[in-house]
Amino acid sequence: MDKILLISGCSYSDVQWTSHLHPDMDCSWPKWPELLAKKLDMKCINLSKSGAGQEYIYSSLVDTVQTLNINDIGLVIPAWSTAPRRDFIDLQFPSNYKSTFLRSHWNNDRNDLRGGIEYWIDRSIRYYYAFQNICENLGVTYRQVQMINLYKGWLWEQIRNKRQKSLVPQNDPTLMHQYNDLNSNGLLTKEELEWKERNKKRLTKQIHNNLYYNKINNNFIGWPMIDKLDGFDVQETVVTEQYKISKIEPHPNAKGQEQIAQFIFDRLGYSKGLNKIGVYI
Repeated sequence: MDKILLISGCSYSDVQWTSHLHPDMDCSWPKWPELLAKKLDMKCINLSKSGAGQEYIYSSLVDTVQTLNINDIGLVIPAWSTAPRRDFIDLQFPSNYKSTFLRSHWNNDRNDLRGGIEYWIDRSIRYYYAFQNICENLGVTYRQVQMINLYKGWLWEQIRNKRQKSLVPQNDPTLMHQYNDLNSNGLLTKEELEWKERNKKRLTKQIHNNLYYNKINNNFIGWPMIDKLDGFDVQETVVTEQYKISKIEPHPNAKGQEQIAQFIFDRLGYSKGLNKIGVYI
């Protein structure tokens, strides 16, 4: 029996994802979880859900592990999302709600209305450390990756709010991507650029000073996930311009999904002959 590759993440990993920016586009190309599973000769269980934050990713994996035979699990990977997102059980399902994981019960908000970015970053890293400890205690083979940048989206939304929402509507899904274009075309003002760099430094320090910063082990690929701390996230490292769907749609295209799968595979220390995941390299 093939071992199980168990993955959860956000839209970058979701097999059901479709582009709101290109609604007529067929986005059914293979996503990196199933591509990675083929490389590992494993059966893929992909729990990823578009818009998901850390609570969904953590809960979906931890709850599902409890339903499986530990000996059947080959590898578990949380592909962590951006810090401000909020996940919750949708209360329209009280009649059939169970404490075990059901994907359809979960919903999410782009931004948590409670707390602030410092709290959301600390909350994220607390999930990372808790997930690490659970897997270590259960003897489950695991790796963690930061799929999309932890706070970049928050920076852009703050700039938008400072501009009094004059560029794009509050609910425009192209928000982050238009601001990326603004940045690359040099259209941010000097004050906005200074504010952005000042807050990047502040939030990088926030991560470095986190209680669990030195407790996350080498099973986290790219830790501490920020380039200024000699880490990386997958989105900014792998999904470069040629691997994005379009200039306004930064999600990975088919080639981008292949690149993500290969990038993670290369860092697993996997030996096919031994059918074993090795130490992080």
